[in-house]
Amino acid sequence: MSSYSSFALVGAGTLGGPVLAALAGQTSAKVILLSRSASKTVPANVQVVQVPSYDDVPAVTATLRAHNVEVIVSTLNTAAILAQLPLADAAKQAGVKLFVPSEFGLSTEGASEGPWAEKNKIIEKLQSVGVPYLRIFVSDSVLSPASDPDANLQTGLFIEFVPWAVNYSAKAKKLYVVGKSEGAVSVASIADIAGNIAHIFTHQPASALENQVLRIEGDRIPGFRSLGPLFGAEVVTVKAMEGELAYGGREQHADSRREMRSLSD
Repeated sequence: MSSYSSFALVGAGTLGGPVLAALAGQTSAKVILLSRSASKTVPANVQVVQVPSYDDVPAVTATLRAHNVEVIVSTLNTAAILAQLPLADAAKQAGVKLFVPSEFGLSTEGASEGPWAEKNKIIEKLQSVGVPYLRIFVSDSVLSPASDPDANLQTGLFIEFVPWAVNYSAKAKKLYVVGKSEGAVSVASIADIAGNIAHIFTHQPASALENQVLRIEGDRIPGFRSLGPLFGAEVVTVKAMEGELAYGGREQHADSRREMRSLSD
């Protein structure tokens, strides 16, 4: 039984869609999708509620109040992280009891640069307005960009994106690692994360979630080099990755995703 009676999800993309389905399927609580578009495909017991903009604090506040929302779960992508700042204001004004900001990767605690720093800004905002939060990371440790500059290469990956992270190409039968790449890597599938979020809210009291950090580890890879035999690929050592997001381009990313699906069948 959930400690909360109503949830609002913000961001129904790669992760948000499965999270929405898991929440709707595992809890009897009311679940809505807060969206700027009304044309969203959702489970039958989920209502899509359109708002003009996440920046429109009065409109979002009114919507949250109208649906008695107690928990906001955000799965907004990295480009939209700062859109959570006005959402925090709306959450406070609407009396939301818990805000789950978009994390679900490596620990961002104490980070001061890049998108990790922006995620910390959301926590600072929630603290300043007095809205309890729950941070959820994919990690078995406290590694973060603040404590370890290479943490982004060691932990916090969606398992679906592992081929992309090693620039794997099914055509060339090669994957690439930086340096020794011998450290264990914490990973979790999108299904792992979605299921765990729903499980948390159906099995944990509110007192165990407010202003807490939870860590999810679906599996652990004993270093990226160990992926060579799994993919039947040569492991190539490089000084640095190249290309989109330092890991190859869109075409190769798609190639990697297809190969991962075939390996998982």
